[in-house]
Amino acid sequence: MIQGFKFTELRFKICSLANHSVASRRNALDLIMQNALQLKLPNQEQPQVTQNDLLYNEIIILFENKKVGWTGGLHLSVGVKCIERLAKPLWYIDPHLKKFAKRACYLPNLFTELLTYEQNQSYNQYYSVTHHKYEEVSHEKLDKLIKSFKLSFAQPWTQDTLWALLIEDLYKVIEMVKKYMVYLEQVNNSMNKLHKSLEPA
Repeated sequence: MIQGFKFTELRFKICSLANHSVASRRNALDLIMQNALQLKLPNQEQPQVTQNDLLYNEIIILFENKKVGWTGGLHLSVGVKCIERLAKPLWYIDPHLKKFAKRACYLPNLFTELLTYEQNQSYNQYYSVTHHKYEEVSHEKLDKLIKSFKLSFAQPWTQDTLWALLIEDLYKVIEMVKKYMVYLEQVNNSMNKLHKSLEPA
């Protein structure tokens, strides 16, 4: 014989859990999007072993001070390549800047703000420290370095308004080097003419 039943009421609040889950997913997505849009620069060389590392790091510091960078993770690929390609010609011409200046080929103002230049120092100190004779600037080497650097300008980031003020000075590096290359060609042509004129007929 059945005496009686006791009923128990059980309730679930699924709605609030579902809303919480959607909100947390939305927050995570927002966070990912915010990070993707955040301006970033490549990591500095650690440890800073050489003067070349110093130049690379000071370019990053300069860009940081100018509040530019790359978004969407491009700083790890495009950014690294751009800074490497910029550092190479600057490193190569560094011991010859006085020669360049004699030909009215001046370093753009932006790069005079590099910390080492602000302290009237140089990066490539090989010749001054070892007292070796300066190696002549090579037209072929300059051409190779500038062609490599120009590859960075074929990328969409150069059109970003954020970079507008710096792009002009980046182009001026190319113009300065090309101007010096024209001078080197003229010297080479003059020397060839002189040699030919001295040859017996």
